[in-house]
Amino acid sequence: MPSARTSSLPLYVALIPLSLLIFVTINFAVDVPFMDQWEFIHTLDKAFEGRLEFGDLWKTHNNHRIFFPRIVMVLLARLTHWNIGFEVGTSVAFAAGTFAVLTRLVRRTTSVAGVSGAWLVPVISLFVFSVSQWENFLWGWQLQIPLNVLAIVSGITLLSGTAVWGRRLIGASTLGIVAAYSFGNGVIYWPAAALILPFVLAGRDRRRAFVLWGCVAVITTIGNFYDYAALPWDDHTPRTYLLDHPASFALYVSSYVGNPVAGFAPAVAPVAGIAGVVGLVVTVLLLIRRRILDAASIAPYLALSAYALGSAMLTGFARAGLGTSQALASRYVTVAYLFWLSLVVLLFVLAGSASPNVTSISRRRIRTVSTAAIVMILLGAGLATAKGVPAAKQRHELLMPLYKILRDHSGPHELALLGTIHPTPEAVVDGVAVLEKHGLSACRRR
Repeated sequence: MPSARTSSLPLYVALIPLSLLIFVTINFAVDVPFMDQWEFIHTLDKAFEGRLEFGDLWKTHNNHRIFFPRIVMVLLARLTHWNIGFEVGTSVAFAAGTFAVLTRLVRRTTSVAGVSGAWLVPVISLFVFSVSQWENFLWGWQLQIPLNVLAIVSGITLLSGTAVWGRRLIGASTLGIVAAYSFGNGVIYWPAAALILPFVLAGRDRRRAFVLWGCVAVITTIGNFYDYAALPWDDHTPRTYLLDHPASFALYVSSYVGNPVAGFAPAVAPVAGIAGVVGLVVTVLLLIRRRILDAASIAPYLALSAYALGSAMLTGFARAGLGTSQALASRYVTVAYLFWLSLVVLLFVLAGSASPNVTSISRRRIRTVSTAAIVMILLGAGLATAKGVPAAKQRHELLMPLYKILRDHSGPHELALLGTIHPTPEAVVDGVAVLEKHGLSACRRR
């Protein structure tokens, strides 16, 4: 019997990525608005003057309807006089929630497969708390993506659970609405999560579930695309881009998917993305063919993978014309890691299973190949994390001079510096006036 210390070792290892993330956020987060936040300042101005209306929260921003993130950010700003550090902490809290839900899902899966999943807990931690997502963890505005992913993971986990199907459907639909109105990619949740329904319901319940799911999906999606407006960079990616440049589009999508284990390397990311998709297909076929897992147990991981792949394609429709390097943005790692975590979990089950339907020689080969694939994936994820630390430090060094200007109330005179935090320096100058008027962010009265 393993000792208590040995059995707790995976939990201690799982604390390492979280500890690194907390260290980075404490040391490198800067209480200064950045890019989109200078436009959000006008919403806060209305909130502090009692003029905030529903439309201010509901309106789209860069074609994302971030209704729920706006509510969170306005509430935090009111409570803290817009201490952006609390937005950063909220993003970490959303990630912690995602970690908890994924851990529950994985334990359920390994229990069905009859393997010990203790060492998958550090793997979940490595992906969820990776500093490779530094944009989303240091830029308070980006809490929309961790919130979106938390809702996606929770909805898929709930839908694939064992509760009464009506409750599961209502809960998962509600989480889908939160996801869709937190980040534009949330519309992918509806078809991705629907992959689960055929395997967890039967007969009349299945038909009813599909009808209800489809109705909520259509209504939510219409609401998401209402008053859709073209953006300046839409000229770089016309609606016919996929037909005109299919190879470039495929390169963008594969780079987006492969980036979490490619360490932001443009030559490696597309190869990793393609290899990952092939690996997922082979792994699922082996699990089903060897009767290691049933379709219902595999379905949530297919749904998570479909969400990551669908998000890559949806983003590609709008951004592929900006170049493959845009697919390697840190903020997309939070979505794409769902694919790699799903693959690692399924590979782990495949490697650890003692299925009687496999000969000893075949079992050894499968275990060797699966283990090698897991090691390569984890090394890639670790490399991406390592590269996130200097990137976070560089952002800190970029914003600190402006923080000192605002803190000391010396005035935003360095327009060259202001241009690095927003493309229009005049917008920063106007925003600083609002910060000083209400004592917000770096202008907060101490």
